[in-house]
Amino acid sequence: MASATPAALTAAQLRTQVAHCCLLIQRSGLGDYSGHVSVRVPGASLSEDRIYINGRLTPRGSLRPEDILCCNLDGERLEGNDLPPAEIAMHTRIYRARPDVQCIAHFHPPHAVLFSAVNRPLVPVFLKGAMVGPVPVHDDPRHIGSDEQGDALARTLGNGRAVLLRGHGVVVVGRTVEEVFFLSVCLEENAKRYRECLALGEPKPLTPEEQADIVGSGYKQERFQKIWDYYASLYGLPAAADRA
Repeated sequence: MASATPAALTAAQLRTQVAHCCLLIQRSGLGDYSGHVSVRVPGASLSEDRIYINGRLTPRGSLRPEDILCCNLDGERLEGNDLPPAEIAMHTRIYRARPDVQCIAHFHPPHAVLFSAVNRPLVPVFLKGAMVGPVPVHDDPRHIGSDEQGDALARTLGNGRAVLLRGHGVVVVGRTVEEVFFLSVCLEENAKRYRECLALGEPKPLTPEEQADIVGSGYKQERFQKIWDYYASLYGLPAAADRA
């Protein structure tokens, strides 16, 4: 059963998706005490788009659907009791720049973020890395606290699926919540194994042709849900189809 896109889901389902994605990122070790996940609900025009996003103060390890905020693309809270994230501009400005993006996650993975601080690009060297592709580095380690900074981050991301923030963290984008979590797992797994390979010698990156073949055969919603369901089963959360 394919998971519905955010536009086809109810407010309660969207809040549940965001809360569960935050929990999976935190409990799987991809993230920590900070970070945020959002989903977009398209309106009749860009000015009417809404996003569901976790707030600034509620602990990431105990988020509930009722903790999730609804905000507009100006970063203003429309529903909920928490404060919007201080870096909500990274979400709102990417959504404005990328109509194809329906979900965004920002977190601080321990291995991938190391590649943001060294002169070595994070390129695909393992199968999972091909799903993400080469990951550019946004050369600004500060918090993304303004629209101007958010626009600059969106330019660095371009049409890609992920971007590293130098000495800070990552941003991952996709069309569904499951896709974004899948990419987040792939990104960190590639970075971890790449780092381990460096102790043995110079890793051999995947060629563009190899990457295209791997993406062509494995980049699909059912694969995204498989990864989601595996981690959800570890931490007592419902499968993708059960909560969508």
